[in-house]
Amino acid sequence: MVRRELKEVADYVADTIVNLYFLVNSTSTNPSLEKTLQLPSEIGGSRYYMEITFDGNNVAQTIRAVLQSRALNVASWLPRGLKVDTGKTQVIQSSGPTVVAGCKRVVPNVLIWIAYEG
Repeated sequence: MVRRELKEVADYVADTIVNLYFLVNSTSTNPSLEKTLQLPSEIGGSRYYMEITFDGNNVAQTIRAVLQSRALNVASWLPRGLKVDTGKTQVIQSSGPTVVAGCKRVVPNVLIWIAYEG
């Protein structure tokens, strides 16, 4: 049950980033979009953290959620070609302040992030 909840949260964040990507990609301008995420403060009575995993070229691969009290982690895949905005925080704690997912186009790349609001 806890694993399923953790996976649902990772999927929610990944789906939000994909939706932002579609919005950014559907315009001829270069907008920067952010969406406030509604994340639970705990899963199964434990805190967790989330991160965007990426390779050596900053190409985003997954949203990974890790339950801190157990050796439990899950991942949701992201579409190919998205790059991580290395100027933003890429790891968030569940008990932290408000979290946003973001996406912007910086030709020729589309950059994504998860970070604390503000």
